[in-house]
Amino acid sequence: MSVEIRDEIRKSGYIFFRNHRPNDSIVEMAEDFGKPLEPWEDGLVQTLVPLSEAAPNSYSGIFGLNRFPFHSDLAHWCTPPRYLLLRCVTGYSDIPTLLIDGHDLIDAVTLDILARAIFTPRRPRDGSISLLRLCEPVEDVVRVR
Repeated sequence: MSVEIRDEIRKSGYIFFRNHRPNDSIVEMAEDFGKPLEPWEDGLVQTLVPLSEAAPNSYSGIFGLNRFPFHSDLAHWCTPPRYLLLRCVTGYSDIPTLLIDGHDLIDAVTLDILARAIFTPRRPRDGSISLLRLCEPVEDVVRVR
């Protein structure tokens, strides 16, 4: 990975590529950032497919093919992941992926308030539900759930 890419990610927390390493797997790209964590029992990668009907307690089951609310994947982890990699294999210009910049959220609400805000995850982790902070300081970096 180039120094420019690393610097931009460290500065902004994200980077957007219109077409980056299309022949490499997303796991190969993730390994450029360090050792990927395995969030699901069945592997590192979760392939999302739009569904009109799904399990009732899932976002697809609740919202179907409509817009999902803003949310953070893996927000239920005790320590939120540093990065999430998203890759769209087949995109459609009329169906945007909307993102919120965590820095903008911190600037608008203030870190003091966000660090005191707590929530409960929708699902238990390891058989229990714990209260989690919206902003979690980890290794001198604030991670927003």
